[in-house]
Amino acid sequence: MRIGHFFLLMVFQLFSQSINAWEPGYMLGGKAAGLANCGLTNKDVWSVNNNPAMMSLNEKSSFGVVGQNRFGLSNLNAGAIAANINSKAGSVGFYFNSLGNAAYNQYSSGLSFSKKLASNFSMGITLFYSGISVQEYGNFGAPGVNIGFAFPFSDNLIGGFKINNPTRSRISEIADERMQASAALGLCHKVSKLTGFYVEAEVFELYPIDFRSVFDYNPNDKYSIRFGFS
Repeated sequence: MRIGHFFLLMVFQLFSQSINAWEPGYMLGGKAAGLANCGLTNKDVWSVNNNPAMMSLNEKSSFGVVGQNRFGLSNLNAGAIAANINSKAGSVGFYFNSLGNAAYNQYSSGLSFSKKLASNFSMGITLFYSGISVQEYGNFGAPGVNIGFAFPFSDNLIGGFKINNPTRSRISEIADERMQASAALGLCHKVSKLTGFYVEAEVFELYPIDFRSVFDYNPNDKYSIRFGFS
């Protein structure tokens, strides 16, 4: 592959990240965006949405805010907040994210709980409400549930699995519009202290399978260099 072709591929990946706020497979947070939407095995505050089972593996309570605008268009405004509190009894967290403006807005909010059930197994559940607000037509939304699992096989190998919206919640009775269900499986392997490899696959009802693979290089605690494909 020529260098120019490789550069164009990376630019295409940068601008082709999913920004749909209520489709169940959407990952929140800057790290997941930098990892080509890999988020199943990330131990950060955004696991409250990306994979609630990972919350119990994060030893610190945390709070996060993220925002972005694309191409200067207000209808592409996006933002989210999240927080989680850890204790011996389990981890509790919440999140809220939004995409759009007053004319058209997609939003989702959820409450998550996670518990470490064994040394190499944890489980989490998210109860959420997602919807769409259209200025001319009103609000459409529905509750749903996500279920996550985490498998910390070792300090250098973590697996994650998540089932999104298995009940196929109905957003609107118009054309029987529903949030689609999906299932995602991922693995993170720390090859060394400086490098890691992520791989994930997600199966949807309506879309083709989404395969994500990322190489992550961390020369120090402040910087990361990442190459990904989705």
